[in-house]
Amino acid sequence: ALQGELARTIMSIEGVKLVRVHLVLPESSIFKRDKSRPKASVSVVLAPGGSLTESQILGVQRLVAASTPGLEPGMVTVVDQRGVTLSYASDGVPGAMAGGHLQVKKEVEEYLTRKVTEVLDRSFGPGQAIVSIDVALNFDEIRRTPQDVIPAASSGRDPTGVMVHKREVVQRQSRPSTLRTVDGEAS
Repeated sequence: ALQGELARTIMSIEGVKLVRVHLVLPESSIFKRDKSRPKASVSVVLAPGGSLTESQILGVQRLVAASTPGLEPGMVTVVDQRGVTLSYASDGVPGAMAGGHLQVKKEVEEYLTRKVTEVLDRSFGPGQAIVSIDVALNFDEIRRTPQDVIPAASSGRDPTGVMVHKREVVQRQSRPSTLRTVDGEAS
């Protein structure tokens, strides 16, 4: 009954289409030495184009924790329909999409949606196309691809330069970061 009430309450949040709440409550017994702590998981299906802010995710964690005796907000895991963890873990480390990652994802999606909409509006007319973009970002690796143009000789030849590609991949791991540089060919 409590799980259903929590699900209905969470569904009232804007952008949320469907919710399932699972509570794991330890059995109380006078014979148990080790008392396990209660845990909860919340599965959220977002409406098309919907998203949750960091504050809303934290609000869901606090709502479930406040409704369940002995449950701490950090023991409530919130996941989306793709199984991506949205919430902070009990150790305070954000899930894959919590913190700034969720904001970056949203900004990239909005940027790409605007760009694609502009192209489609020119082709089909304003408002004749609906664009929905969902991006998957990898925050474990940073890639840079600078493009430098070497100017052509100042002689009367072809005025175009030569494009040189250089790709650097920086990987973040638990050990010190490694830097690999791959020099490309002149094109």
